[in-house]
Amino acid sequence: GSEKYQFLAGLLNTIEKSVNLEFDRASVLRRQNEAVEIYNGKSKDWKIRTVKAFGIIDDIILLEKAYGLGATKAVNSNQTLYRSAMKALYDFEFEHLKGNLNKHAEGTVNLANPDLHDGQVFIDEKSKTVTVIDFGQAIPIQSKERGLGTDILAFISGLISSQTYQQKMLSYQSIFN
Repeated sequence: GSEKYQFLAGLLNTIEKSVNLEFDRASVLRRQNEAVEIYNGKSKDWKIRTVKAFGIIDDIILLEKAYGLGATKAVNSNQTLYRSAMKALYDFEFEHLKGNLNKHAEGTVNLANPDLHDGQVFIDEKSKTVTVIDFGQAIPIQSKERGLGTDILAFISGLISSQTYQQKMLSYQSIFN
């Protein structure tokens, strides 16, 4: 009986480490302010932005206030608003990841945010502004790395053939060396 659940002791330790992630606060502050440069544009008829980070006091990162309704509330209270704003945000994000925004000159650092979710999005209907907060887990990527990632996603989703994928992967050899 009890041997069946012995794995839980190790699993709880792993879960605790995951929940108690330690961040280099100075790096998070820097990353948030880098995001201000990227998340400053328009998509559809929505303005897309993020908040500025002002400093760190007692391990707390001080951020500019984000206005509007949290997307986690908007999804339940106003589906039309939620869909319109989130479509604009994800279109903007996709264009960013594809490198179609002006901020992707070769050699410049851009960000990939693996932690983008409704809990980090505020929708201000009056000003037609979507504000994304918390780029703490975002990672800097170069243009070539971003291209690699989007090509992998295109292959996985069936948008490019195996032959095209193989040819594209050969062009990325310098990333792996």
